Amino acid sequence: MKKRNKYFMYAIAAVICCGFLMIANMNCRAAESAPPKKAPATAKAKTVKKKPAKASPKVVEVKKDRKVVAYYFHGAARCVSCKTLEAITAEAINKGFEKELKDGTLEWKVVNVEEKGNEHFIQDYKLYTKSVVLSDMRDGKEKTWKNLDKVWELLRDKDAFQKYITEETRAFMAVK
Repeated sequence: MKKRNKYFMYAIAAVICCGFLMIANMNCRAAESAPPKKAPATAKAKTVKKKPAKASPKVVEVKKDRKVVAYYFHGAARCVSCKTLEAITAEAINKGFEKELKDGTLEWKVVNVEEKGNEHFIQDYKLYTKSVVLSDMRDGKEKTWKNLDKVWELLRDKDAFQKYITEETRAFMAVK
């Protein structure tokens, strides 16, 4: 009878451990809440006219005063899913926006929000889990941003995930 109770206690302990593992894994997934609201637009893009070149007097240069930053935000504890989310996002950005990355109109940044000085991103972008956020920078100031909230939903389908990142980034960059 004592052996039976002993094995029963081992089974209970195993179930409890599995429960903790499931809870820890769920902490890496997005909460089923409404996506965060966008920040209000605060600045407008400016066009700067420079003196025309001597060879063609009607040429007007436009200053590149706009840049989109694609962020991947994470914490210090990183599960396999979190690392996969970063890797697939980086691949989509690097493959789909090679020209934009080179000319500086798009920038890719990976940010640990738990490092000193990065905590403000949690409030700035209303982060509640690991996230991909697009930020529209005009004249050095953020005009608007968008949290790509379907990344966790699409994580298990690499092609759909990359298509989502590419299409959302391209649409975000197309807004004038």
